[in-house]
Amino acid sequence: MDKTTQDSLAKKPVDMRDRILEHLEALTSAVSLDDLARLSTSDIAETLIISRSLASQYLNDLVRAGLVVKVAGRPVRYFHRRAFQKRFQVKLSASEYASLADLIQATGIADHRDFARAVGFDMSLSSVVEQCKAAVQYPPFGLPILLSGGVGVGKSFLSRLVYEYGKNQGLLSRDSSYVRIDCAGVPDAASFNGLLDESIAKARGGVVFVNGIEALSPSAMEHCLATALGLDASQDAPRARLVLSTTLSADDLKVSSAYSKMPICARVPSLKERTPEEREDLILSFLRSEGCRIGSDVKISRGAYRCLVNADFSDNIAGLRACVTNCCAKAFLNREGDYVVVRPYLLPSGLLSSAQIDQQPDDGVLIDASLDAAESTGPVEQALDALCSLDERFCAGELSVSELVSQAVSAVRGVEDHLIFDHGVASSRSRAFERVVGAVLADAGSSYGIELSRKVAFLLAQEICLQLWPGIGLAKRKSACAEQISHLLGAVTSELPFASSVSDQVAADVEGALGISLDHFTKTLLTLCVASESRDAKALRTLCVILSHGYSTATSIADAANRMLGMHVYEAVDMPYDQQLKDIVGPLQRLVDRHSYCTGVVFLVDMGSLEEAYKALENVTDSTIGVVNNVSTGLALEIGVGLLGGKSIAEVLGDATAACVTHCKVIERVNREDAIVFCSESGVDAAERIRQLVSQSLPRTIGARLLTRPFKQLVANGSNDAVFSEHRVCAVIGTGDPGVASVPFVALEDIMSTASASKVDAVFGRWLDASELSSFHEKLLSNMTLQNVIRSITILDPERLFHEIESAVHELQRRTGEKIGSNAIIGLYVHLCCLVERLVTRNPIETYVGQDRFEEERADFIESFRQSFSSISTRYRVEVLASIYFSPFSPTYFRQSRQRGCAGFANADAPLSASRLPPPSRPRRRWIRPSGGTTVPLS
Repeated sequence: MDKTTQDSLAKKPVDMRDRILEHLEALTSAVSLDDLARLSTSDIAETLIISRSLASQYLNDLVRAGLVVKVAGRPVRYFHRRAFQKRFQVKLSASEYASLADLIQATGIADHRDFARAVGFDMSLSSVVEQCKAAVQYPPFGLPILLSGGVGVGKSFLSRLVYEYGKNQGLLSRDSSYVRIDCAGVPDAASFNGLLDESIAKARGGVVFVNGIEALSPSAMEHCLATALGLDASQDAPRARLVLSTTLSADDLKVSSAYSKMPICARVPSLKERTPEEREDLILSFLRSEGCRIGSDVKISRGAYRCLVNADFSDNIAGLRACVTNCCAKAFLNREGDYVVVRPYLLPSGLLSSAQIDQQPDDGVLIDASLDAAESTGPVEQALDALCSLDERFCAGELSVSELVSQAVSAVRGVEDHLIFDHGVASSRSRAFERVVGAVLADAGSSYGIELSRKVAFLLAQEICLQLWPGIGLAKRKSACAEQISHLLGAVTSELPFASSVSDQVAADVEGALGISLDHFTKTLLTLCVASESRDAKALRTLCVILSHGYSTATSIADAANRMLGMHVYEAVDMPYDQQLKDIVGPLQRLVDRHSYCTGVVFLVDMGSLEEAYKALENVTDSTIGVVNNVSTGLALEIGVGLLGGKSIAEVLGDATAACVTHCKVIERVNREDAIVFCSESGVDAAERIRQLVSQSLPRTIGARLLTRPFKQLVANGSNDAVFSEHRVCAVIGTGDPGVASVPFVALEDIMSTASASKVDAVFGRWLDASELSSFHEKLLSNMTLQNVIRSITILDPERLFHEIESAVHELQRRTGEKIGSNAIIGLYVHLCCLVERLVTRNPIETYVGQDRFEEERADFIESFRQSFSSISTRYRVEVLASIYFSPFSPTYFRQSRQRGCAGFANADAPLSASRLPPPSRPRRRWIRPSGGTTVPLS
């Protein structure tokens, strides 16, 4: 107050000045913005019975003194400054305003209507509000809605807002009413049914709120739902809208029928599910409300404020409000001057004991509830202000483009960190957006060879929610900064072409997936985020496109090349056979536009008109264009590796075309004859005699050559032996298996035994029919006697050798007390004859795999064998080596014997035991002894 004003007031009668100020204070304390008639100069003069000019003089002096606020208009109105600030819990920065609208805008007093009165209507309550609006607006008489949620979450408050919204939108008649029914207080079904019908009539087309339907009996519930669902029937009189509420979830049997039948069900989030900003707004709102009630400003210490923000109440918002009211009541008794101060000691003891709040240095600092609500800003608002400030400095020439972008990226990084670490609570809708956005970002990252983190997805999802439901503060800021943000986006786009291209694709994909077109601010944030994430990425600056005739040829080559290169290098454009070059010009131009950051374009085409595709782009891009034909996966890999290595287009295409030379090879078809190979450890002569025995038994010449090969040669060469390349070998037959895995082996004893006839048939059945195979087996019976076989495989006297082997084997069985099975004895005789011949011809097998172990574990058997075969050693003047003890009785031999169906020795590693032998089989073939006398059953 200046000295002139003080002197002027001092000269007026003190009682009249005070009377005017007191009268104005009383009017302002109860004022409504809808009724300002008594606040004009003439009204004040009439009430105080003074002249209008005198009243005007006093009022203007009080305005200059800062005690009264003047609002211009017709008529001019005056407010008591202090009373106005208490009444509306705001701070007035000026003493004169051009209009009432300017006053409301300057103080942040919004003429909130219906749903805008709910804290969080544009945040966590946004989906509930949308469903409530849909329920009211649905023609012709709306739809019933079921509100669910815990006690005290705000279901009753929302039902009243439904009524207000309907009236404000002209959907409900002026004389309609809001009627509430508390189901818990209704004694029985009949009473409820009558009360419901009476309330609908009383509402006169308004809203009937049925609270707590879980308390209804089944019959009352049925009547309630039938009434609610029948309200859309055509009636002459307006019908009421029904709003039902319950605290139970859909899986509770008491209300499951309501959830299943109601057309709209909306769940109201609990206090704990509200965002931190909403909980803060709720606390400040309740504090301002209490300030209006007691006519005093309310302040709260930061320590108490933090405790309330993080507290959880069983009654949710109702519990929080009761707590605030209780604290304000205690503080009012101990008020400090003109203020009521809420401090931590005034909080309920249970709340203080359960609080997990760390002590902070500023816990004692007081928060004015009338200020912080209007002036609070979130991280997104702060980012918007920071970007606008950077644009102003850029336009003023204080920052270069690179400095502008660098500082803008830093600002966005701060927003990301705040949202992730300090603002982790997200609404269900934001989480749903994040899943969609995450998939879009993953596709974009794959296309451009970069990795976009979850922070980008979280930020973009949050910003989409704020774009759709911005709130009053953010909406005003965006509107005021629209021109600056547009200018900033242009600068960022020109400086960050790669990030801008990625951002364009993400924006297009988001619009395709969600139907939401990103605004300039969201697009700017996204571009800066991409620039931050891809700062160290080595993105390819050349657009590579594969064009090919066919429905998926180009796509297949591009996919294979991208996988092998480990990143997305190639785009694909397929040209089906029914299309022409002009049909793919549009997709090519869109590709070039999307990759506007690229400095070059390379086309890999197959042939024909596609080689001229680049001509359609000559007027679209200034980039260097390269074209190469005869596209293949190998050519694509060569070009991709070169470009990723930083080479120029000309250098890469030159190197690739030189490296990808076409080669050809012609493999003439060779008609190889079928063949059967015979071999024997006793040598080629023995193998030849076996071949002759088999050949003589065949009923006719077959379509396969019968060949002999050295056993050792087959063992050494395996499938690489020349006989396998010169002939199509169908089987190997002999006394021992040379181990050629790709060719079946038939042992000599399999040929001699009818028990293994199927193996013989498998080899010869491809040339002989059933009757011929039968004849073949009959001739084998006569030709393949043991005498003939032994005579064929040894140069020694077969009759004497057989007799001596037979005697030795009988002696071995006697000494060991083990009986050799008849099925194995044929093979045993053949092998022993071969081994004796090897000793006589000085061609023994020196060692066997596992021989040392055999000698150690079977010393008793070796001694029995030496004694049994002593007569053979003496007669042929040879030493029986250790290998001969082992070879016929080795694990390999017995494993082969079991595979051939011979059960002579049940376990190669254990001592022979008669208890392990199978019962004697019925003799099927009688073999003539070399002496021609008695017969021995052998198989």
